[in-house]
Formats: sequence, structure tokens, C-alpha cells
Amino acid sequence: MNADNVVIINGRLVKDVELKTSNSDMSYARFTVAVNRSRKDNDGNYPADFLQCVAFGKTAETVSQYFSKGDMIGVMGEIQDNNHEKDGVMHYEKQILVDRIGFRNNKQNNTSKSSGEQGYYAPKSNTNTNSADPFKNSNNGNFILNNETPDLNDDELPF
Repeated sequence: MNADNVVIINGRLVKDVELKTSNSDMSYARFTVAVNRSRKDNDGNYPADFLQCVAFGKTAETVSQYFSKGDMIGVMGEIQDNNHEKDGVMHYEKQILVDRIGFRNNKQNNTSKSSGEQGYYAPKSNTNTNSADPFKNSNNGNFILNNETPDLNDDELPF
């Protein structure tokens, strides 16, 4: 991941994640995360932005297996253009290319945690030695690296 293009978001999945397979047999998942803004609007509400995300390989499989509509999710990745032409009209879009995901306090584990306690799961540490990685040598336990299978026991699962 390029250290100049890093985005980290926490939000809720807008709908269930569907795992798909490309023509080259690579699994992928596209999903939308609703992220509340930090400031209230004129009506006193926190508006949400709906951010498009795409994950590949084991990360896509993990998202589709462990997350569903309404669940909180942490996403780390990079922003990229997803511009395309459809029916003669050019569409300009941005999407987050997911590098890592993080489990957050979801509705399944709200009853087992005290209020305000975060549900962070993914005990594997970052083994990436890329010096451009801004999270090198940091506590990375909140995220699962791309193509990394989560090593969780039943006590660590949020459901």
C-alpha cells in the first residue's frame, strides 16, 4: 500500500456482501459502507457518506463470511478512480481498494460487551516489511491483512 494514499474508515454495511468470482477465478466482493460525518447538519443530524469498497482474495472471502447488513466494519485501503462509460455517458466514481478489514462492535456482540467497548478482532500481526507501509511496526491487531486468513478461536468471534 502506498503511504501517500491511505484511507481508514469505520461504518456500517449497507447490505449483505456478495462474494463473486472473476473470469480469472479471483474472488472479489464489492460492498458499500455508510460512514457518518463528524459534524451535524442544519437539522442536528449527522449525515452519512456511502463509500464504495472492493476487496479481493481472502479479504473478500472474510468480509462475505463474517459481515452482514448493518454490521460495523473497519476498512483500510487506498482510494482509486473507478471511472467508466455506460450507455454513452461517462461516470466518475471513487472506490476504496481494500487492503485490510477490522471487526468492530457489531450487533451480534453488543450484549456480551460493556457499552463503549470496541470489538476488535484479528490477532495476527503485520508481517509486511515494506518500508512504505505506514503501519509497519505498529500495533496492527485491528486489521486483517490482504490474503490473510483470520486466526480466531470461538472466544474471539463477535457472534
